[in-house]
Amino acid sequence: MSGLDPLGRAQIREIVQALQQQGKTICLNANALSEVEQLCDHVAILAQGELLCVGTLSDLYQFSWLVH
Repeated sequence: MSGLDPLGRAQIREIVQALQQQGKTICLNANALSEVEQLCDHVAILAQGELLCVGTLSDLYQFSWLVH
């Protein structure tokens, strides 16, 4: 969402949250951890095509080397 202006980001956030409330799964590609924290309850971390971590946000924080 880094290519969007603040209004566009807010609109996308609202759409994603509405879909979540309907029980839908959304795949979000984000580099900014702040966006992930706002929108995601489960995460998967990829690096150079390799899956490094899958789990909840609290699982992610156990792998502090991933977020630095």
